[in-house]
Amino acid sequence: MAAGAAHREFSPQYLHEILSSLPTPAVYWVAYSGGCDSNVLLHAMATLAPRLNGSEVRAIHVDHGLHPDSATWAQHCVGTCRELGIDCIVETVRVDRGSGVGLEAAARSARYAALRRHVVETHILLTAHHRDDQAETVLLQLLRGGGAHGLAAMPLLATFGAGRLARPLLSVARSDIKKYAQHHDLYWVEDPSNFDTTLGRNFVRHDIMPRLEIRWPEAGAILARGAARFAEIADLIDTLAHQDLRRLVDAKSAGLHIDKLLQLPHNRRKNAIRGWLRKAGIRSPSPDIYERLEPELLRAGPDAAPILAWRGGQFRRYRDRLFVFTSLPDAPEAFCERWPLVGKFALPPGLGFLRVVKRPGRGLSRAVAGRSDVTVRFRRGGEHIVPVGRGHKHSLKKLFQEHGVAPWWRERMPLVYVGDSLAAVPGVCVAAKYAAAQDEQGLWVEWRR
Repeated sequence: MAAGAAHREFSPQYLHEILSSLPTPAVYWVAYSGGCDSNVLLHAMATLAPRLNGSEVRAIHVDHGLHPDSATWAQHCVGTCRELGIDCIVETVRVDRGSGVGLEAAARSARYAALRRHVVETHILLTAHHRDDQAETVLLQLLRGGGAHGLAAMPLLATFGAGRLARPLLSVARSDIKKYAQHHDLYWVEDPSNFDTTLGRNFVRHDIMPRLEIRWPEAGAILARGAARFAEIADLIDTLAHQDLRRLVDAKSAGLHIDKLLQLPHNRRKNAIRGWLRKAGIRSPSPDIYERLEPELLRAGPDAAPILAWRGGQFRRYRDRLFVFTSLPDAPEAFCERWPLVGKFALPPGLGFLRVVKRPGRGLSRAVAGRSDVTVRFRRGGEHIVPVGRGHKHSLKKLFQEHGVAPWWRERMPLVYVGDSLAAVPGVCVAAKYAAAQDEQGLWVEWRR
């Protein structure tokens, strides 16, 4: 139900109508903190359980260990769930206080990581975010300089790990949630940190929103409606970025064609890049990084290999392509492990895997697969190979340049050896000595990053 619809008091029937508009899962997980909001959601779900078309209701409580009473709160949650006939799992997490992102963000990251472990493909996680939470999020995003996606705030339904996350109370005011809790004599715990106004959200909640509502009583509802409109704008922005990226992304390297990117108007170019980052799951940089991108990378000389980094990512250029990474894994020089050229071969963290694809007359001879001295290594310098059809040695450096392998991947490129001889460079070439015959189903080694 959209914010601004005719006011109705919260009830299990109201919740049932919201859930009926969503996919039907095998399991509804209630993210149960023990606070008022999640208590109300849990109680309403327990009431609805017989009407959920066979969907099971379970609860999960995350103990962050940040308060001396956190273990007592966890016991309270288990006891409440027992009274309601709902299974409850308690996850104890360690919050990284030295992460540099702040305690609140670090706790949220640890909490969601724990929740994702339980939400599989046929499950939906329910959280008790409500209309006032949505309004606070819009204000915070405005103060942080958020764009349309940030101001769209929290969606009703989103992908979450292998499953989904739903926020069925987004149209419900905090006052109605409190009224429901009092009517049903619910007991909840209060985390003192919720009243710490040195935290941004609590300052907005306890100091700013009450003042706004004195002057504009419907401020919460108005801000929530604004979030819905920004969500529509964000959807249009995504559609435009998707259209542009179909033309910009190089299928072979996954980088963006810089010449085509420069043909776009400035704002549309930034929109395409933002869409590219969202698709890659990389946090968008600050506006000054976007302003530096054109002069420092997009207009750089053809032989330059510049880097533009920010906290959480980095842009790189090679030839006429723009690339983006969160970070690059270490180059594992001493790595050497056997591989029978069967199935997937897991590489060190961050480097993906190797696999074999059968191709007529291409790749390694099947006879190689039976050898016990086939290994995977990484570049140490000075490597040479006689590629199929060349007749003489080529340095790996020259082959990398010829095939457009970006400089930062060269020392991280997995190499297949037979004994001490370089036999295959994945996706680039194989040594003539070990190559498949024209009438043979060869073993072509692919590297998937």
